[in-house]
Amino acid sequence: MPSAKVTNGVAPAKMAVEGDDPDPAFDPFRRKDRYGTMGRAQQPWTEYARLILLSLTLLPFKALGALAGVLLAYFTSIISWFIPMPQREAFLEVMLKVSARLVLFATGFVSIQRVKVDGGHGSFVASNTQGKRKLARSQRRGRELRQPVAVGAILSNHIGWADILVHMSAWLPSFVARNDTASLPFIGVTSVAMGCLFVDRDKGAQGKTVNKDFVGVAMQVKQRMEDVASGKGAHRRPILLFPEGTTTNGDYLLNFRTGAFIAGVPVQPTILKYGPSRVSPAWETIGGALHIWLMLTNPLHSVTIYELPVYIPSEEEKRNPRLYADNVHAVMLKHSNLLQSSSGFQEKRVYHAKLRGLPPPPPAVPSSANLQSGGGTRVDKKTE
Repeated sequence: MPSAKVTNGVAPAKMAVEGDDPDPAFDPFRRKDRYGTMGRAQQPWTEYARLILLSLTLLPFKALGALAGVLLAYFTSIISWFIPMPQREAFLEVMLKVSARLVLFATGFVSIQRVKVDGGHGSFVASNTQGKRKLARSQRRGRELRQPVAVGAILSNHIGWADILVHMSAWLPSFVARNDTASLPFIGVTSVAMGCLFVDRDKGAQGKTVNKDFVGVAMQVKQRMEDVASGKGAHRRPILLFPEGTTTNGDYLLNFRTGAFIAGVPVQPTILKYGPSRVSPAWETIGGALHIWLMLTNPLHSVTIYELPVYIPSEEEKRNPRLYADNVHAVMLKHSNLLQSSSGFQEKRVYHAKLRGLPPPPPAVPSSANLQSGGGTRVDKKTE
């Protein structure tokens, strides 16, 4: 009998629950850690004893450390309003990054590595006429193109809730967040200080009513990206966007939506890869409370942030967001060694329904301008 397949560095006791569907379309959303699908994999009694012991000893200290990080961010945000610009931005930049790093450290992320991928701007140009001309110019003006470029957004693959904290500790970007996030205890004050763009599912940014296509939200994101890239707006932080539109198990890169590319401004592609662990940071098929508990009872986690060169779109890509999205996707796929999948949020919904013994959800409505951003806010036409 063949040995159990080792995934994420750990041989799981049982990878699937009864009713799990082997359809390859669901592969990007399968949980791959010791606790298996929905966190229900059968464990030996020693594992249950271990979890109980760590819940009584390690978890309280981790929870207190994470709370300390949240409180530091909260008081930092309040104090910042009494500091004049531009000193305020510098103060927030330092202190909120420290706060995010403290929460990560308390959660168990002792190792956070940041790696710059030296791909050169030339490798980030589309294979079209405009792209070839730009590549030739970049080779002649290498020194000029190596100068810092203002970007409108930071793009990342999306794996779980820890992604937000990891990017905060590295970049301190702003996010697109639910409208009610601003009123949440502690987190709300911090999100306002960071310049987050608040949206409502049925309304546009800042509460302006828009049609059911949510076009107003996409246009607000576009405007923010243009303002940040040009340096003309009130906000200076690029927005963190997850162009896949949903999370995966960390082994795949789904096709990109176009919402993050309609502004036609330079973007900063990044790739997150979490290290082997008993429990995966991927937020797939598992409840939030159970996942956080398992993460806090696991002593150590690790993550690497791969910072790819800034992608500067060609004139053709600026006119064609679909082309721009596909070309950035190809670059991120090339440099990440992730697997490509044509599955998306609809396949995830079907998979989750099957796991729970529910009827399949209705097909999602296609959207011409959709995206998902930091904070997990979906602002497209898909029904959930």
